[in-house]
Amino acid sequence: MADPTAWRRLRQNRTAQISAALLAVITLAALIIPAFIPEASREPSALQYAPPSWAHPFGTDLNGRDLFYRVLTGTRLSLFVGLCGALISLVIGTAYGLIAGYAGGRIDAVMMRIVDILYSVPRLIFILVLVNTFNDSVREFAARQGWDWLVAYSRIAILIFTLGVIEWLTMARIVRGQ
Repeated sequence: MADPTAWRRLRQNRTAQISAALLAVITLAALIIPAFIPEASREPSALQYAPPSWAHPFGTDLNGRDLFYRVLTGTRLSLFVGLCGALISLVIGTAYGLIAGYAGGRIDAVMMRIVDILYSVPRLIFILVLVNTFNDSVREFAARQGWDWLVAYSRIAILIFTLGVIEWLTMARIVRGQ
């Protein structure tokens, strides 16, 4: 059950309410609006670099595709990657923190030193190296299994997994401390 004081603090913080409402509007827009954009706006056309208009609110790109549709599609993908990465991080961090906190003593000390070492790894470089290192292997494996969706989205799948694997450190510390 949620802490009632947290809800009370949220209701008293106008900035947090506005931020939550804005995030909800952006999420709903990314999920709903692309279904109503005409098919012609999604495909390349002769309207290269068209300025913003009623037909194309953000204009068009080099290939004549509607930038508003592309922004909404990118938002949808970013939300999906973030949520999936957070779920993986939640599972790993909770399990690791529970084991460290329950075991205590030397095991806890060693596990927390491992967390300290992993905090020192530059995350962006780690993500880029893993995505580029494993992309071909994942694509080949997915092709052998007949998973066409994974062949097409192998970099995104690796990104989600990598984010989940490296962002669990704070969660592990919090769970262990509790």
